[in-house]
Amino acid sequence: MDLPTLPPSTILGPELRVAVGVVAVVLLLQGARFYRVAVVAPGVLGGLAGGLALARQLHLARDASIVIACVLALAGGLICHLGERLAVTVGGVLAGIALTIALEPLVAGGLPWWAPVVGAALGGLASPILHRALLPVLTAVVAAPAVAWVIPWPMTAPVLLGLTAFGIIVQLMTGGSPASKGSTKGD
Repeated sequence: MDLPTLPPSTILGPELRVAVGVVAVVLLLQGARFYRVAVVAPGVLGGLAGGLALARQLHLARDASIVIACVLALAGGLICHLGERLAVTVGGVLAGIALTIALEPLVAGGLPWWAPVVGAALGGLASPILHRALLPVLTAVVAAPAVAWVIPWPMTAPVLLGLTAFGIIVQLMTGGSPASKGSTKGD
């Protein structure tokens, strides 16, 4: 059974195909190691571009342009970092609430009214730890379709599962998980 596919990568030109291929292979094989860079990079690059564009519009001197671009790059990176942390925690809170509500029919007499609140708190506390531990799986799942698209291989379940499994195994064998490197909570 074929899964829905993107247009052939040959339509977009060889340069884009190579760029997507390099990023996809790195994400597949070492995505957990480069995850933090991938999260912060859009904010840093957007801040640099925005700072340079602002300085050009204001006709500022070269040194002032560089300072503005660097300040906005740092701000953009920080916003992306904090946004990612917030998204992981909110996802954990919502998963905790959903799991608590899903378990209610299994408890005789139902759950007390405060059970979803406890589920939300536990989900919010556990989500950063689980997210860090699952990064090799998450990055391999995201990268597998991109690798298959670039090669171009058919987007079938066996191809995607095989690429995903290969990526997970390589990341775990090479210490690609931040959790395996003994990272701290502030990582």
